[in-house]
Amino acid sequence: MMGIDEVGQVIAHSSTGGHRPMALTVTLPSGEILKPIASTLEKSSEPFPEPFSRTKSRITSPQDDRLAQVPQTVLLDRNGELTDSDEILESDNSRFDVYLIEGNANQTVTISLSSNIFDTFLMLLDGEGNSIAQNDDISASNTNSSLTTTLPSSGTYLVVVNGLDSSSRGSYRVTASVSSGTPVAPTVTSFNCNGSSSCTVTEGDADYMVFSYTDPNGNASEWTLNDFTAEIYPANGSGTIRPGIECTCPTGIGDCNTSATNTYTVSLRDTSDRVSNSRSVSVTCSP
Repeated sequence: MMGIDEVGQVIAHSSTGGHRPMALTVTLPSGEILKPIASTLEKSSEPFPEPFSRTKSRITSPQDDRLAQVPQTVLLDRNGELTDSDEILESDNSRFDVYLIEGNANQTVTISLSSNIFDTFLMLLDGEGNSIAQNDDISASNTNSSLTTTLPSSGTYLVVVNGLDSSSRGSYRVTASVSSGTPVAPTVTSFNCNGSSSCTVTEGDADYMVFSYTDPNGNASEWTLNDFTAEIYPANGSGTIRPGIECTCPTGIGDCNTSATNTYTVSLRDTSDRVSNSRSVSVTCSP
């Protein structure tokens, strides 16, 4: 159990092993509000019997001056590192960091955790430490983590940065942003064969987009991705494509497909953790 003041600073904590009750006694500074945080959590879709305990705390509030410069639609954007001195998750002895974000009821948020060093694990808890959502891998070929969920109530939420196992150490980036809840993907039409096209992804697009073009001759085509890291959307463990790798239509993979009118369409999901930017594809057709 921890006591957190109204700006996210931990002013007391207590931890006991197993399933024993936890107690916390603290003298509050003048004007402070104590937020007790106690939770039960393990990396599973099953009920959470294991205590989510912290040996120490390193919590960053969104009211921190360094975060105040971030646009309001971005709740969190931080680079960090899991080290031997970080908190320990009792269920598997893995290290973790915690960040606080403020959210509103029925607000849809997308949280992403990426590292090129370790296999990430991402968790979202409410202000009382109850699990809201968690994710291990984005797809079978992408060990970064991402989750999109609708917040049940207004208040403080805890973003837990974790590794898949106790050996996970290294640098990471964690982001949280407000999204529309229902992705609206821009569609590129009048896309000529042997040409290229682009679109700008905005906050409401939830980082996925649809490119399409029409070839009246029904030629096979190769799609080449530029400017972003992507995979077929929705991710289904197959059909992942990488920058410079082709998605061939009409036989294609994943959601790369053609219609009877020879309009070729591919849906892509951006995995580069950028909230808004221009993305483009180029198409080469062969008779």
